[in-house]
Amino acid sequence: MKKILSFNSKIKHVSVDYLKTIALFNKNARILLLNIFLMGIGMSVFSLLFNLYLLRMGYGEDQIGIYQMSIGASVAILSIPSGYIIDRFGFKKPMITASVIIVLAVICQASFFPIAAIIFFTFIYGGCTSLLMVADNPFMMENSTNNERTHLFSISFALMMITGFFGGLLGGYLPGLIVKILKLSSDDYLSYRYSLYVSILFVVASLIPFFFIEEKKRDNPSYRGLLDRFRISKINNKRLFAKLLIPNVLIGFGAGLIVPFINVYLENQVGASTSVIGLIFSLTSALTGLASFGVPLLTKRFGKINTVVLTQLFSLPFLIGITLSGFLPMVAFFVLARSVLMNLSTPAISNFSMESVGPDEKSLFSGFSGVAWNGTWAISNIAAGFIMARISYLIPYYICAALYFLASTLYFIFFRKSEKREAVELILDEEHKL
Repeated sequence: MKKILSFNSKIKHVSVDYLKTIALFNKNARILLLNIFLMGIGMSVFSLLFNLYLLRMGYGEDQIGIYQMSIGASVAILSIPSGYIIDRFGFKKPMITASVIIVLAVICQASFFPIAAIIFFTFIYGGCTSLLMVADNPFMMENSTNNERTHLFSISFALMMITGFFGGLLGGYLPGLIVKILKLSSDDYLSYRYSLYVSILFVVASLIPFFFIEEKKRDNPSYRGLLDRFRISKINNKRLFAKLLIPNVLIGFGAGLIVPFINVYLENQVGASTSVIGLIFSLTSALTGLASFGVPLLTKRFGKINTVVLTQLFSLPFLIGITLSGFLPMVAFFVLARSVLMNLSTPAISNFSMESVGPDEKSLFSGFSGVAWNGTWAISNIAAGFIMARISYLIPYYICAALYFLASTLYFIFFRKSEKREAVELILDEEHKL
């Protein structure tokens, strides 16, 4: 009984601590969270349905791989220029402009039939998405303090996952509803196209909060000064950059082999319907979102790097498990567990990276990180599409598991000592205050 009371007391204490910390978020941080909520619902529906939409238009896995590649390639190519734009013009105007172009691009993606046109507009969408991705972490750093920063990173990630829950449910339900309303065939691509249009309404709504951002006054550097800052030779600690980016490259390549194709795998290999796939995606997002609220507790108990390493390694048996059964409930469980554990590392490594690089290097590192992740993601998308269409659906999962294991090992080797030094410095600082 005492243990139960003690546990309840701890839960209550953690909840109060979370609420107090959330109250510290400033206006800009809350605006970003609202944008993440609305964009998350819209794009989770869009990403769930678009591969299935392409299948119903007669395209194969290899062509879907090319489509997925175009997203990663555009993000990779424009990540570093996006960092330049953010440093030159601030956050507000670039984020609004990118959001407007994203809306137009996804409308065109859902409206045009030729794969070349789809890929063209996908490239535009990916390029503008890269700007929002590059801006997010520096924006959160600028609009938070050490007191609430880890919570802000964790809650922003949790929101992405939780909106994925609602988006997954909505995306799984929409095509069937539209089939009934318009009396279409269940395999008619038009039911998916109209569902994509519904998802775009949320994307439109997501850009509105950006108009209320209060841009901080800053000295906009000259073009020459910015170009000088973005030279690799100006990075203060190139070795640190390399250590942070190498595992990111490996994880990006591994993720690109399986993540964009999970819905295709579930439909073609396990026989899941669109509504069931939507349910699996929504539960995955919800559980990941709820679990991510515990990331500050994990990082406080084990440290950021140990949290990253442990969650990634524990996800590997479930990743392999996906390939070992054709029984839908079991496969769904493995997909859920793998996603939750692997994604728990994201806010921890994002926070660690932003704290590790210099103040003037955050946008630059964010850009390089986008190149590292999305460049390898793009390459592996094509490879996975080719392998699945011509050889086997299972091989990409085994390669992914090997890459994740290597990346986790490198994180531990590279940073276990640096995090220990940070803990010692923090203790000494606290003793000095006393």
